[in-house]
Amino acid sequence: MNYGTYGMKNPFTNILSEEELKSTKPEELTNLLHSIFHLEHEAFYYGPSGAEAVKADLEKNHKVLAPLEKVAKSDAFVEQATDKPIVYLVSYPGMKQAEIMMINKGEKYNKQIVPNQVLFNEYFGGGMQSIVFQDLRESKALAYSARSTYNSPSKKERSHYNIAYIGTQSDKLPEAMKGMNDLLTTIPESGKLFDASKEALLNKYKTERITKSGVLSYFRRMRKLGLDYDIRKDNFGFVEKSALADVKNFHKNYVSGKSKIVLVLGDKNVLDKKALSAYGELKELSLKDIFGY
Repeated sequence: MNYGTYGMKNPFTNILSEEELKSTKPEELTNLLHSIFHLEHEAFYYGPSGAEAVKADLEKNHKVLAPLEKVAKSDAFVEQATDKPIVYLVSYPGMKQAEIMMINKGEKYNKQIVPNQVLFNEYFGGGMQSIVFQDLRESKALAYSARSTYNSPSKKERSHYNIAYIGTQSDKLPEAMKGMNDLLTTIPESGKLFDASKEALLNKYKTERITKSGVLSYFRRMRKLGLDYDIRKDNFGFVEKSALADVKNFHKNYVSGKSKIVLVLGDKNVLDKKALSAYGELKELSLKDIFGY
């Protein structure tokens, strides 16, 4: 997944080499720890004390050197375009199943689409009652697990992604991939399932509570997305007035007909490579490509 999203230079391969690990001295690590309070940072508090009391305690006990240094930016990992269909295959000898992911990069974070996105996921591929799971696993017996969700990033400068997954037997790979691709192209309509999805989301928002220190974590999460309020308010208002047409329009605008990168894990000696090539240029990746060593 990391390779398909960022390419060879990605968060998963951003590790120390064997030589770097062996040459690292313990004091290098403890010095890093000691330097934390010389850098710009924030303090969050949850508890019985009021703001003024907490401020006084911090000023008394939390000694820092001024001016504080800015935190160095980490290596930037560049999201790869998905407009050129490519199939990446990683072979795992002796594996009887095939793990398949189809990913499509969308636009940068857009809070305007999130309410419809949440509804779409509930209906289309986010759970055991969804279209994807019921069609591919329950009706057609093509998968032991299947899902497809349109995901939001954790930071506003990153992109939305549609991520479809299907786990199947190696000999069912062609049918399973076609089944998933068909659903990503044309969304089945079910008024009964839509009503159930809508009710499930509304009940979730009515009963879900973010409390205690969880409020601080949620506040930080929203701030990374450029929000100064709880986006669940938008979600609830949209879902309450939604119709099946909203789900269909989301699928049409953000999922159907989009070029995809396909990621496959399985035994290359038993997988149908011709079937894989139908979804894009087939490229085999080594374990070094994936793990970085």
